[in-house]
Amino acid sequence: MLNYQESLTFFYHRPVFGAFIVILLILMAIVLIQGNTGRFINWFAFRFILSICFLIPAMLLYMGGYIVDEFGLGGDPVTFDMFLIIAGLCVVNLIVYKVVSVVKSRKP
Repeated sequence: MLNYQESLTFFYHRPVFGAFIVILLILMAIVLIQGNTGRFINWFAFRFILSICFLIPAMLLYMGGYIVDEFGLGGDPVTFDMFLIIAGLCVVNLIVYKVVSVVKSRKP
């Protein structure tokens, strides 16, 4: 169980990680519902958004490790689990984008 000081250390990381999870879910919804009229988001912008959504939480998690080490605290398993969800959503978004683009290119 986390004590008061440990919980405050990572309390402000959780909303940031949650926001990135929501951004990735919205991105997946955009890819899935974009119509045949054209692409709402192209491959370059998609990769850029995914890389930002992966790198910022990775840096936050890494820097959180430094904070934990300096204060002699324990890590936050919820933040780590949220990072794993973000990494998984990035991979799933890549797969969904590729599958949707292949299916749309085969339609006449």
